[in-house]
Amino acid sequence: MGPEEGTSRVLAGEFLYFNNYYSIRVQVATHRGASADIPVHISTTKYPLFPGNGWAFRRGAPFIARFNLAIQRLLDAGLINYWMDDVINTYVTNKRLQDSGSKRDGNLQAPTTGDVRGQVVLGLRHLQVTFYILFVGHAAGTLSFLAETSLT
Repeated sequence: MGPEEGTSRVLAGEFLYFNNYYSIRVQVATHRGASADIPVHISTTKYPLFPGNGWAFRRGAPFIARFNLAIQRLLDAGLINYWMDDVINTYVTNKRLQDSGSKRDGNLQAPTTGDVRGQVVLGLRHLQVTFYILFVGHAAGTLSFLAETSLT
């Protein structure tokens, strides 16, 4: 049974379906309406996403320890979960836009009011105050240094 059919039967009621955690989240988010609350329980125990995958290195490669450390840091920092949540949200948002675009006139139209989630990429324009404070601090430090050296 495919994920579409399994999720549909779970949402219909009295059915149990096992699948990958991320696949189920995508399916539930895709079927969920804007305000609908779906009574679905997804287990809190997470098993490795790809238990059969591995990395192959030649024997005695000097970078294996650094590679393992980098992967462990990504896992410990929670970046993998953050990235997967972002991928799921982006996919579901794009799918909803495509579905609503195909229902309207057959064309996909991107929203013109900004990002769908309300997030904005920070630029230098947003950080101007920080740079102003930095320059004022440097100017105050320089003036105090010049005043101190001229008085002594």
